[in-house]
Amino acid sequence: MLDNILNNNDNINYSADEISQVFDNPTFIVSAPRSGSTLLFELMSSAFTFHTIGNESHSIYGQFPSLRKENDQFDSGRLTEAHAQSELCHEFKSLFIKNLIDHKGVPAHKSQLLTRRNSIAFLEKTPRNSLNIPFLLKVFPEAKFIYLHRQANENISSLIEAWNFAQRTGHFVTFTDLPDWPLKRWCFLLPPGWREYKGKSIAEIASFQWRASNNVILSELNKLPRERWTSINYEDLINNPQAELIKVAKFCRVTPTEVLPTLLPNRMPYSITTLTRPAKNKWRKHESELAPFMAICKETEEKIHHFINQ
Repeated sequence: MLDNILNNNDNINYSADEISQVFDNPTFIVSAPRSGSTLLFELMSSAFTFHTIGNESHSIYGQFPSLRKENDQFDSGRLTEAHAQSELCHEFKSLFIKNLIDHKGVPAHKSQLLTRRNSIAFLEKTPRNSLNIPFLLKVFPEAKFIYLHRQANENISSLIEAWNFAQRTGHFVTFTDLPDWPLKRWCFLLPPGWREYKGKSIAEIASFQWRASNNVILSELNKLPRERWTSINYEDLINNPQAELIKVAKFCRVTPTEVLPTLLPNRMPYSITTLTRPAKNKWRKHESELAPFMAICKETEEKIHHFINQ
């Protein structure tokens, strides 16, 4: 979908005021990679009356070379307010508008978006959002956030699996040209401090990504009023999907669709990024690799628990 930016004349020109009207109620999912964010996005975008672009926004970010990385030194993939220049913000949001679809997959048109009695609810999910909260707040001043968190051992095990898969296939790869990096492919988001993991195992890199992304999220959300963010636990989502999604939907101010009643614990769909069938204790196949890093990850888990229960 994003490979072919819509060329409908009805969508081409939006004033700054019109863009603000369209994005009056934007919500961003933030989480560590492989935490279940794709599943959450797919469930929410079909079970509630969201508008989305149907997928992750890599193709939109890719239109702007200045948004590829923090700086020319490749210090990280993190973006701040400084990256959100006014002209870029306008063009960035315009590309999102041109790709908007409703919960049934129907493209949204300017005349429909601007004549609605109520503003649309926009939902976006891209893993690097976790590092880009200051940038997103500058581009979308009304932004709210859904923080999805998952148990460290499960999440990091899934990251290890995906990293290994990526080295063979090229899936999940975000950088192939990192300076002085021994692997041909870097996968998922690029947190500050990545250079310290040169020559380390994939398990150690994955545990670093899990800690770094969660710690950045905690730091940035802690700066916001409590009404600007909510949280959801991956295990709760899997075990009680309807109840957990309804809680999040109230926060987002959206109404359910006919899909919601079909979401049952034993009949959950797989996300499009699922590599191997979900199973209890699947993470144990990487247990020995994870063992050296679980103590430090436990510290981050305790910070997450404290933060969401404050």
